[in-house]
Amino acid sequence: MNTIKLYLTEVLAEMSKVTWPSKDELKESTILVLVFSLVSGIVIYSMDTAFSYFLTLIL
Repeated sequence: MNTIKLYLTEVLAEMSKVTWPSKDELKESTILVLVFSLVSGIVIYSMDTAFSYFLTLIL
């Protein structure tokens, strides 16, 4: 039981050191992730479509 209490005490001590992002930082990060995901999806789709097209030409 002592080890659980020690663990929880250490967790609370570490969580007090965490700096959480502000609303503006969170919005910017979210937009950045969404844009990067969209661009990555478009690139992967384009490559897949091109490879499929060239593969049908070869076969």
